[in-house]
Amino acid sequence: MRPAVLDPDTLQNQIGLMGGSMQIQTDGTVLLSLGGNLYVLTPDLVLGGIPSEHASDYWWQDGPNHYRIRILSPQYVSFSQGLTLTPRP
Repeated sequence: MRPAVLDPDTLQNQIGLMGGSMQIQTDGTVLLSLGGNLYVLTPDLVLGGIPSEHASDYWWQDGPNHYRIRILSPQYVSFSQGLTLTPRP
């Protein structure tokens, strides 16, 4: 099984601000609907830090199909979690 998103409320809020919706699947991935397209977000196993250039960002792109989201849960507030974006056919 894949790990679930550590801070799903923050992720859902950010996706909602972009006009999308999400649903966490039983395998820990996230089904994302955005702009009429479906995507699968797969969370990384390892948490990462927050680079100084993204100190005020809630999320940022970290590669062609990879994004990082800041975790707002109090015990993990200085970490981010990576999400790989894959289009769903």
